[in-house]
Amino acid sequence: MSDGPVVAIDLGVTTVAAALDTGPVDDAVESLDPTDLPADLAAVFAPADGTALVVGAAARRLAPTDPSRYEPTPRLRVDEPDLLLGTRVVGVSEAWGAVLAGVLDRAGPLLRGGRPRRLVLTHPAGWDAGRREVLRRAGSGLAEDLTLVCEPVAAAAHAGWMRPRGSARPRPLAVLDLGARGASAAVLAPVAGRCGGARLLARREDARFGGDDADELLLGHLLTALHDDPDDPGDADRVLEVVAGTTLADRRHRQVLLDDVRAAKEALSDAEQAAVPLPGRVTAAWLSRGELTEVLRPALRGVVDLLADTLADAGTGPEHLDGVWLTGGGARIPLLAALVHRELGVPATVATEPRSVVAHGALVVAREEAGPRSREVRVPAAALASAGLRPGPLLDPPTAPLPPAVGERTEDLGAPADDPVWLTPTSPERPDVQVPVRRVGPDDDLTAPADPVDDTDLVEPVEEVDEPRHLPARRPLPARRPVPPRGRVGVGAVIVALLAVVALVTGAVLGVRTLQGPSGTAAVVGGQTFVAPIGWVQAGGDAGARRLLLRPAGAPRGTDLLAVQENPLDPASAADPERARAQLAGQYEAARAGGDPVSGYEASTEFGGREVARYRQDPAPGIRVDWFVVVSAPSMVSVGCRHGTEAADERRVLAACEQVVETLAPTG
Repeated sequence: MSDGPVVAIDLGVTTVAAALDTGPVDDAVESLDPTDLPADLAAVFAPADGTALVVGAAARRLAPTDPSRYEPTPRLRVDEPDLLLGTRVVGVSEAWGAVLAGVLDRAGPLLRGGRPRRLVLTHPAGWDAGRREVLRRAGSGLAEDLTLVCEPVAAAAHAGWMRPRGSARPRPLAVLDLGARGASAAVLAPVAGRCGGARLLARREDARFGGDDADELLLGHLLTALHDDPDDPGDADRVLEVVAGTTLADRRHRQVLLDDVRAAKEALSDAEQAAVPLPGRVTAAWLSRGELTEVLRPALRGVVDLLADTLADAGTGPEHLDGVWLTGGGARIPLLAALVHRELGVPATVATEPRSVVAHGALVVAREEAGPRSREVRVPAAALASAGLRPGPLLDPPTAPLPPAVGERTEDLGAPADDPVWLTPTSPERPDVQVPVRRVGPDDDLTAPADPVDDTDLVEPVEEVDEPRHLPARRPLPARRPVPPRGRVGVGAVIVALLAVVALVTGAVLGVRTLQGPSGTAAVVGGQTFVAPIGWVQAGGDAGARRLLLRPAGAPRGTDLLAVQENPLDPASAADPERARAQLAGQYEAARAGGDPVSGYEASTEFGGREVARYRQDPAPGIRVDWFVVVSAPSMVSVGCRHGTEAADERRVLAACEQVVETLAPTG
């Protein structure tokens, strides 16, 4: 590969950020000095004359002339093969490619008219191979070499690069990104020896609130204040006409108005007041930081809840984090960092330009991969494919990404519905409450800042019992008849009588248990069924991926978690269990060689009264996952049991896990 600059581009939903590295390819990552390229909009416009696509701010200036030819957020159309812009059909990868080419055009003076040696493109953590392929096609031909990097990994690399040289980062890192069209949170564990290395533990996304929504809320607040102003009520009518955008001129004015609101929002990061010019007024309307806080607080607390839920998915608490990094344009809102610190107890770090954090981190990853420290042996996915093994659910940790929990009701898999003992805030019998449950007191005002909450008060203790028993109702005892006095009874007779009673009770209890079987509620995952233990409730999963997650009813945010993952076998492996076990062993060895924190593999052992393969996983400090893999033809089922490293935590979770393994069976 020839020597030359490296360009990293973070293609966002509404904007595109980029940075450039002009240093020698063999320089250490500590010498990296990225150069930011001018940020622009990620928008495209297709001219009616069929000429080249117009991108960025120039595209938005043309949008009012024919809105049907304008696409402001091409990244949101990733799952569509084509875009219809006016009468012109444009491929999604073609539209993205035009945006990327526009970035390189702006970098022309630094590139000296040539192509970059390497182009690094970032993408969301949840993108599958198909979406990444669209991005790869968009960047093909723009550089000699092309690399894709996950956005949270790039942000974690930037955080490691910003740390003092030689300092250790042994603990997980959280990244909270507030972009224009939504928020995402991720928790990552560092890879030893590489500030650019990280392993994703958990992630969540929520598209209900982003920077654009904040602009609309602030605009609505200004309109309300303007309508209540008795001095000039005619101003409100004119502003409403502009917001409606019924004419070409009004549509242009509306875009200018939103730009002014956004500029005021960003100015309030440093100032106490900011002006917003309004159409129809000689003077501007004023927006204060206090108003900004009051308007955005409820929505931003939901963003912080998203981060708290992601930490729970990762099985770690805020006190175990190395830090929280805020990225995206919304990270500059001062209230967001304040709420993170107030509600989670962890100070949040905000870069000078948070929109460039991911691009800078992508350059860190690229420099480390090209440097001497990247020459460590790893087993790539291609090696797994050549060996006939495919990475997949067999080794998926229970910290797999969950869908946003807002609005999702948790099915109660505990005792019967008429038993109030097992009704929890996430039970379907509580229609007034939906997950996630906010971590505030019962009398807390949800519109005001939350008081700090001790995390130890958030998890209810789970009572440890050997086996739930269902005893008949107690009947009234008959009246006691007088007993005539008897002689003294020998000690041996008493012992014999006691042993007889114990034997009788034991036999009765064992008989009842034999008839009843394991207590709980039947659950189904893919083509398998099992009995979920009493007191454990469904906490998410993915029906398409054949994954089901369970948590203790009293600890919706705790470490304890059960994951049941079905992996269908090919016909040959379904007919030959030993072949399936050999494939599992191969996957385990490949994962371990690739740096995954797995150990203690046992090809054949007994758990839950059946033969299983077993290994453990240590995804984060203080967290352990015991995996039990069962061949239940025509599938192989992995049961992951996540718990703390204390002996009591392990016993509590493995007791529930044993019942799941014991009762696993095909639905047919």
